[in-house]
Amino acid sequence: MDKATDKKSFSYLSFPVYRTKSCGRTKKCELPNKECLYKYDNVFFFKLISGKFCGISDPKRIILAHQLRFPRPRAGTECIQPTEGDKNMNELTTWLDALQCPDCQTSALNADGEDIFCTHCNRTYERSQGIWNFLPAAIFNFEGKEKEKQGWTQRFEDEKKDGWDPPPELFLQLPYYPHPYYEEAAGYLEIILQYGKPWQGKRVLELGAAECWATRHFTEAGSEAAALDYDPARMIKAQIILDRLAIQFPRFMGDGESLPFKDGTFDCIFCCSVLHHFFDVPKAVREISRTLKPGGMFFAIHEAFHPPHFSKKKIANIHEDTPMNLEYGINEQSFTAGYYRKIFRKAGLNLELIHPKWDTRREGPLLIVKPGAGLYRNIHYAPESLDETDKVEGLRGKISSWLLRSGAWRLAAHPNVFPLIRFQLLNWTRKVKIITAKKPPLSGVLLIEDLWIKSIVYTQERGPVEAVWQKGGEGGAPGDVRIIWGYFYANPNDVYWGNENNPDLFVKIWVHPNGMAEVNFFHASVPDIEVFSDYPYDGKADLQDISTMKRRYIRHNFEGGESSSDDEERESGMLIPKFASPDAVPCCELSAIDDLQLGAVIHTEKQGPVNAVWCLGGEAITPRGDQVAWGHFYADSSDVKGGGMENPVVFVKVWFDMSGRLYVNFFHVSDQNIEVYSDFINGSDYQRKITVMDDRYSRYEYWRG
Repeated sequence: MDKATDKKSFSYLSFPVYRTKSCGRTKKCELPNKECLYKYDNVFFFKLISGKFCGISDPKRIILAHQLRFPRPRAGTECIQPTEGDKNMNELTTWLDALQCPDCQTSALNADGEDIFCTHCNRTYERSQGIWNFLPAAIFNFEGKEKEKQGWTQRFEDEKKDGWDPPPELFLQLPYYPHPYYEEAAGYLEIILQYGKPWQGKRVLELGAAECWATRHFTEAGSEAAALDYDPARMIKAQIILDRLAIQFPRFMGDGESLPFKDGTFDCIFCCSVLHHFFDVPKAVREISRTLKPGGMFFAIHEAFHPPHFSKKKIANIHEDTPMNLEYGINEQSFTAGYYRKIFRKAGLNLELIHPKWDTRREGPLLIVKPGAGLYRNIHYAPESLDETDKVEGLRGKISSWLLRSGAWRLAAHPNVFPLIRFQLLNWTRKVKIITAKKPPLSGVLLIEDLWIKSIVYTQERGPVEAVWQKGGEGGAPGDVRIIWGYFYANPNDVYWGNENNPDLFVKIWVHPNGMAEVNFFHASVPDIEVFSDYPYDGKADLQDISTMKRRYIRHNFEGGESSSDDEERESGMLIPKFASPDAVPCCELSAIDDLQLGAVIHTEKQGPVNAVWCLGGEAITPRGDQVAWGHFYADSSDVKGGGMENPVVFVKVWFDMSGRLYVNFFHVSDQNIEVYSDFINGSDYQRKITVMDDRYSRYEYWRG
């Protein structure tokens, strides 16, 4: 390879840097016309002083690394020193809704000219050299973190004295730079960008961002990214990215163990060589989980792992740089994969490990990323790696041969077995691992843009199980009020009586144009049911209650950012049935209750009593033979303004069990007084008992005479 061509390949760098194979020299090795810049894993880096090449240099490796680079900087540009740009406030405009005060944990933040202030605790947040200071006033383990920050500063100063003083343009190339650390990081980044796509519109945080190179690439991939680091010194170097490239992202000085962001802010959080530096790793992981959206992903590369059998001495020397960093006061730690899985699970995240070779495969220009992708193209065929090692001498070859001939590889390839084997192999070896963790998808249901509800049924058979939401309809009421109604039911996979036509909890919601919302829950089951709601939804429930057979009605109110819960009587309510003369209609066509008659009379202010209209919702028979029917009454639009099928005034659930007992349950969901009625055409077969539980609930019980 022509050396002139080699040199030309790197002409857009401020100076050419060449990777050399290990020559056994010390860090301060002397070569003719060369100055040693850095040593990493017995690999030396040199800055060209004269123009001659070191005879042991290996520019081929560098060219391969540079082929992965993004477009080179614009010609003719000069290095711009870090300054405060006019873009800083613009960069933060779209992030104000995501920030919270790290001191009082409220989101009452406003922008005032050049600063941001908290209206709750009156703290002001300022920026310096383009970086916003969101460090909490009280920092856990402040002394240790400051010592580590000073340690990094001192190490960089020492490296500068030894000749390692990269120009700002270098940070435009990261991670596509000829250094083992960055070469690996570039490969890991490619895997993550493929695994987590699409990125368009996603919010991403780079935690422990340093020079913000990952923030830059996530932004270029289409995401809305931000960078955060405890030490701003290295983030300042990222100013050239904002000055030279047509991208913007905010930089925050903050504590990863107390993130200044609201719950459920990010679709993805990424870090490189960060987790093992936290003084309280479980707390940092909890913060990651808190700020991830449901279904959000976390990625970590270049983390320190050690097998469970490693001694403390081996752990202290697990990496060439570890002893040196410890001398500088840098908090170096190492953990097992099992420990990471444990703390992630406690934080509500499902951890998975990606091995760059085992779990990736190229098919033309595409990179396939999934567990086992590099081992199996098809789980029905033996892995290519076994064919390759079958002829290898020694124990490895014998094991491969046995796996092939016995067919035992099929057991290892089983979807339920392979993840277990794969994780333990990664846990007990020093193989490279990329941490991925996913926050479980949103449970409950997001009814509109930001109104969320959820229910848990406490069953005898399976304990607590999440109920399934079934939307009934959506309508309107006078004053541009939006109405949403439906019900939750137990999943038939969890309990025998679970059925989409067996409601356990009716729900009716009013959403007012001024932002006020009212969520009404009506208990229609035997087991206790836990209900949750939030508006606007921020990733967690603001209100939580238990509905029971003795507490049939719960109301959640949201207005002006405040929320409250009550089950008290309202000004109007259910009247004790008088059995006037409603227009009774058949309930349903089920054999045991096809002669049941239902009726309801609405007492309106303007027209007096009017008959409500019956709408059958559904009917079902349980596996043991119980029969259930449900539906609702509504006001005719000609009788009541805002009346209609999508504005229920009374929910009804009818249950007939195998013992011969029948229950007719009425749930009042209107602001007007309503009389309800039920009876059988042939009253001689059944007796009737009337029970008024409260102002919102009435139950009729029938049994064989």
